[in-house]
Order: sequence, then structure tokens, then C-alpha cells
Amino acid sequence: MALITVPALATALVFTARGTALLDSYGYLNSIATYGWLLAYVLVANGAPLYLHRQRRPRARHVVISVVAVLLLAIPLAGSVYPVPGGVYAWLPYVFVALLAIGLGWFLVLRVRFPGRLRELEAELLTK
Repeated sequence: MALITVPALATALVFTARGTALLDSYGYLNSIATYGWLLAYVLVANGAPLYLHRQRRPRARHVVISVVAVLLLAIPLAGSVYPVPGGVYAWLPYVFVALLAIGLGWFLVLRVRFPGRLRELEAELLTK
């Protein structure tokens, strides 16, 4: 819990110290979170037909639904980067990509230096 609480509090304090209005900081953080949700939905839409194929239950309609879902999810993504929004919102897609890169880097550190811990995390996720 502290791994989430401390950075969240630090982020709020930095915004407050810089004089950012409460609703503006809420909008910035929600924009970044929206990119995360869109990415998660795209990954699920792409992964569902693959999962069904592995379960030997593939259907053409599953692929069609997946393609339609990804196309529909591309609409809000495209709308958030084009036309280029003004102010801070123009930088938020890059902030999201940077956060994604940090997460990927952390995963690679775990994979190389602590593979046992990574297996423990995987086992914990599979049991819950």
C-alpha cells in the first residue's frame, strides 16, 4: 500500500507546491490514467481471440469483435493526441510512455536479477 500512497502523495504535494489548481491536477492525472485504461482494453481485445484459440474455441466473430473494439478504442486515443492539445495536455502522452518504460524497466530488473521473486508474483496472481 505504501508503494502507491507515497508516490501519490508526493505527486499531489508537487502539484500543490507549484500552484496547480486542484481540478487541473485531477485532469492531468486522469488523462494519464485514461491512456492506461485504453492500453489495457486494447491488450484484452487483442488477447481474447488468442486465448479462445488456445482453448480450441476460435470463431471468426471473435476476431471481428476484437478488430472493431480496437478501432473504437483508437477514436479516443487519436482524439487525445490530434489535434495537439494545448498546454500541459500536449505532454501527457509522453509522460505515459515514460511511465510505461519505467514499469518495463522494473520488470526487466526483476526478470534478470530476481527471477525467483518474479515467479512468486506470478504464482500469487494466479492463485487470487
